Order: sequence, then structure tokens, then C-alpha cells
Amino acid sequence: MRVLWLASSFPRRVEDAAGAFLGPLACWLAQRVDLAVATPRSPIRSDAFTWGARRVDVPYAPARIERLFFGNGAPQALRTRPWTALLAPGAVVALAQCVRRMRPDVVMAHWLLPAGLAAALARAADGPPWMAYAHGTDARWLAHLPAAADLFRGAETVAAPSASLAAELQRALARKIDVLPLPVQRGATRAPVDHRDVGFLGRLLPQKGVDVLIHACAAGKRSLLVGGDGPERARLARLARARGVDARFLGAVPPGDRGRFFASVRVLAVPSVQPEGAPAVIAEAWAHGLPVVGSAVPGILDVLPPASCTPAGNAKALSDMLRLALHDGKWRRAAVRAARDGAAARAPAVAGPRFLHLLEQAAARGWRRP
Repeated sequence: MRVLWLASSFPRRVEDAAGAFLGPLACWLAQRVDLAVATPRSPIRSDAFTWGARRVDVPYAPARIERLFFGNGAPQALRTRPWTALLAPGAVVALAQCVRRMRPDVVMAHWLLPAGLAAALARAADGPPWMAYAHGTDARWLAHLPAAADLFRGAETVAAPSASLAAELQRALARKIDVLPLPVQRGATRAPVDHRDVGFLGRLLPQKGVDVLIHACAAGKRSLLVGGDGPERARLARLARARGVDARFLGAVPPGDRGRFFASVRVLAVPSVQPEGAPAVIAEAWAHGLPVVGSAVPGILDVLPPASCTPAGNAKALSDMLRLALHDGKWRRAAVRAARDGAAARAPAVAGPRFLHLLEQAAARGWRRP
């Protein structure tokens, strides 16, 4: 079966952290199908690192202005360079043309915009069947584009990583949405990069609540290790210094170094102040037996038990939860057991076949013919 994976984010080299959470699924599928990954072209240097898939770079504008995707992601590009919104239609058309040119048996589109929209347009023009996978922000954009939503009703499958995001999509699309967690593969654990109390790993964006985490660490005099990059990094580093927090900012953490990161901290915090899709970093930490605490927002509550969550934006409550996670032996033992159980349910051998089954079902529908 020839599968074309469309995405707006996918690692372009071995040390690239962008879209790294898609790696276990790509690796598992590449061993079972003829998998190609097509993404909008990027000025970022790339190498052959694609987890066994073939990569296709899709031009969508003159190379000197292709700045909408990669880097800090399309949402940040739109905030800092509003003119890049003019590139979005070209990206959708270029990806749809790529689908027609490559003639796969089925398309799997990660992120509804632009990948899902491109797959929908290709299908409407007598193209291949397709399935869509939403990650969070893309689904919320779709709620404001009712005309585009009509196109997504033609997908063979629409899936989301959490029940709350699936419910949001169901309201927007008026169709069944599958809840389909992404697989997570435990990586090698090497010597820690540091030894800190609390860790955060993700993009440094306002909605991630890292400033709340810094205030919580200051209240309890806890050290902090921050992995990831983004437009908030300099401000957060200044905040940590001002609050007297012993914090180290690592920058982007490549896929191969994430095991070292998890080995460096005693608990992972996911302090988001806005709804999430279902942060893959939670299951990644679980795969290394690491306890996780988070905010009580949709997406995180779908993954973590309420006893591990605190009200979003409440630094005092988060500080109290961190004290429990770091010093209560009974809590930690229960959390480690839950982490191992959660990781087992996300193992590629368990989660991967669900994706393959849906792709096979979609492919059976065949191309539309004029």
C-alpha cells in the first residue's frame, strides 16, 4: 500500500525537534507500507533523517520568501510576519498537486490546515481517499472556517489524539471523530544532561504556561530544566533570574536526546494555560517512567488523572502539587506505575495497528474517477 503523509511539520534532520513526536508512528508505518512524507519546502537544511520514509519537499512560493512553516511553526510565523498568510493558499494548492502527481493509494494528512485541506481538494478533484489527523490549534482554526469544514466531511476518517479535541471537531464537522492516540517509543536513556527537580519540554509559547511554572518553582525553591525553544525564551530566562530560580534553558532537544532530558529531572510539568490536543510529551515521559503533573485543561485532563492536575495559571496550586510529586513516596510510586501502564498502551505495537487499519479501510475506497 502506497501511503502519502502530508504534514506542515516533520523533522528535517536528526537534531530537529520540530514534529519529532510523529517519529514513532512514521517509523512503525514505514516498515509496513510504502511511505512518503510530503511537507512544504523549508529554508532549513535537511538530511536523510525520515524514519525510513521517503521525503518530498514541496515548493509553494519563491524560495526566498518560503517562511510560513518550520522554525517556530506557522502560528508564530503568522503572528510575527502577518504577510506570510498570503503564502497559505499556495501551500494548499502545491500539496494538493503533489497528491495528484504522486498518485498514492491513500493520503494521511497531519494538521487539518494546510495538509488536510490539500488532501480534501485533491479528493474532490477525483483524487485518492484520505484520512485527517488533528493536533489542536488546527482544529480550533477550522471552527472559524465553516466553508472549509464542508470539505472535511468527505474524509474517510477524521481522528484526534484526545476525547475533548474529538468532541470539538465533532461540533465543527458534524461527523464521527475517532480518538486515536499517537504511539510513543521509549528511546535510549543515556547519562543525564543535568540534575534538576522539575522539567519542562516543549515550545516556549505563552499558552504553555512556563511563566506559571517559574513562579511555582520560586515559591518552593525548586530547580528547573527547560527544554525547547520559541519566542518566549528570552523573557522566561529573565523571569527565572528575577525570581531567583535555579533554571537552565537547553534550547531545542533533538529526538535522540530526549531520554537524557527525562533522566535529568524528577518530575515533568505540563502547565499549559489553554486547551491542548493531547501533549505527546506526557506519554514520552511515561515511557521513561517519569511522573508528570499538569494543568486541568482539555487535552491534558484526557491523559493525566485529575489527581495529577491543578487549575491552569495557579502557581500556588502547582507549587503544592510539585511538593507532593517530589517528596511523597506513596504518590511517586503510584505515579510511576501509572506512567508505565500509560506508556504500554501507547507502544507502537499497540497504537500503530489502529492507524494502519484505518488507512487500509480508507484505501479500499479507491480513487474517484471522472
